[in-house]
Amino acid sequence: MAVLAFAGASQDLYAQNSELQSESFFNTPAPGTLPLRATVELKGGNKIIFEYTNLAQANAMPNLDSLIKTIWASLSPFHDSLAKPLVSRRVDYYATAHDERIRIKEYPQSGSFYSISGTDIAQLKIEQDTLRIKLLTPPPVTTRKGATNDPIPYFVMLVINNITDIGLLSAGELGEAAALFQKDILQHVTAKLTHPALRMDARYNLAAQKRITPETGVSPATGSAFTLGLYAGFGLQYTNGDWAPSMSGGLELKRAVNTNQWRSLALYFDNYFFFSRNAVTGKRLVDVNSFLTARYSFASVSKIDHSRLIFTRSFAVGYLITRKGEWFDKVTVKITLPGISFRNITIEPEFINQYPSLKLTLSLQ
Repeated sequence: MAVLAFAGASQDLYAQNSELQSESFFNTPAPGTLPLRATVELKGGNKIIFEYTNLAQANAMPNLDSLIKTIWASLSPFHDSLAKPLVSRRVDYYATAHDERIRIKEYPQSGSFYSISGTDIAQLKIEQDTLRIKLLTPPPVTTRKGATNDPIPYFVMLVINNITDIGLLSAGELGEAAALFQKDILQHVTAKLTHPALRMDARYNLAAQKRITPETGVSPATGSAFTLGLYAGFGLQYTNGDWAPSMSGGLELKRAVNTNQWRSLALYFDNYFFFSRNAVTGKRLVDVNSFLTARYSFASVSKIDHSRLIFTRSFAVGYLITRKGEWFDKVTVKITLPGISFRNITIEPEFINQYPSLKLTLSLQ
């Protein structure tokens, strides 16, 4: 029995690994994570969603009507399965240099839905089907040291009432949808199309031939290479043989290096709180010691996985500007070195003057 149980556990593990590999192949980056998104409403409640790494990719798309016909022909061996009623499907498609890769996932509806007309009762399918197509453009020509030579991904996602309706789409409908927002980009986007900080989430109506959101007449894409925001967090550090809570607050200037990478410089006050009691009165005392701290960070967004530990790439230097009690020397400098992070929790080694310390931070960003 123990052997059978172990074998079953091993099969589950292999299934999980297979799922992770397929997600990495078909679904990276995941829906909604690329910075530029355009949704075009089609007829009958259908829609097509374009997700780009940069807007220049909009001009690199193949003829969509021909592409969908090719994909539908490739799906022909599965037509009977795709026609199964009352099931929602997601179909992922990716054409490599050597073959076509297809993944089909089925999802039961979250409940049963019915239409009642007199004595006639019909069960309904409510959820739509999805066809998500992964496409690539060549890497940008760059001489920057450390630049990647990987192709740049973008996606075309067709959300349709039934996947079998693909063959019923109007001739030229998808091409018209692409042309609608491409024309809008040419008219209203003044920044360079490959600008790394451009962001867009626009919605269009094909029948009305107009943009719905954001408001027509303004640029659908906005962004700056530099963004200024608040830097805030709570911490707990071990120093001088004791644990002390801390609270930090200040400003952070971020610069987008490219679509997937950014650098930041933060300037903030790092306040350490030490608790003690007056030896005579027994009254509880709180000593607040404040450091003025500058932090430099570098991150690659494409490599961040919030489900596992990652190594941080940051370095900070602080100088004691407010001293209370005898916790620190009058002249105190602290240096924070790179550590490890999980989600928004970070553990970093620190040196306060020559003494080692450890800092646990909960970031509010």
